[in-house]
Amino acid sequence: MNLRQLDEEYNKTIDEIYAIRDQIQNQKMNLAESKGKLQRIDEMKEFLDEQVDMIEKFDDELTRKLIKEITFYDDYCAIEFQSGNIVKLPR
Repeated sequence: MNLRQLDEEYNKTIDEIYAIRDQIQNQKMNLAESKGKLQRIDEMKEFLDEQVDMIEKFDDELTRKLIKEITFYDDYCAIEFQSGNIVKLPR
């Protein structure tokens, strides 16, 4: 191999290393996000388990604990829970 070929191989290897670093960083971020989502789900379950009474009317505290956002579209509405889960309901 000549010097130019070695330089190209070196640059190719460096590019692969950076690509792998990016993949690792993305996986770490995804893992942290998943852990956060699971923690919020556990908190929601715990909160619901503490509810001993039957819900007979609108409960503002319960709604705020569970639901982050409700968005209305032409043909459906999307309910985003604090856990990050989204449920789409037809209108």
